Amino acid sequence: ALTGALKAGDTFDPNDFRSANPRFSAGNLETNLEPVAALADLAHEKGCTPGQLALAWLLVQPFDVVPIPGTRRIAHVRENMAAAAVTISADEVAYLSQLFAPGRVVGERYTPVHAATVSD
Repeated sequence: ALTGALKAGDTFDPNDFRSANPRFSAGNLETNLEPVAALADLAHEKGCTPGQLALAWLLVQPFDVVPIPGTRRIAHVRENMAAAAVTISADEVAYLSQLFAPGRVVGERYTPVHAATVSD
């Protein structure tokens, strides 16, 4: 979601996990994409992709944060690896931390059925 690939109004195949996920429902998706748009704007200014900036931001977090980027293509692996070279200032870290502060994302993480299969 932080790559900027999703847009407000996007719909998902009924077999896609996101089709029933509360965070991806019509109203919630639009709200949740607002900080993603700001991330994309900053990434454009920095000359990197939104995904690279998101990974760079996660890489400067305390040691209890471990990003695990998913990918299906070699090009995405290379893009993810290049995130380590993205420089991020303390002000940018603070800005992104504010954009994605706890409670900023709306909608439950899982449906009740899925929540029952995971532990916190």
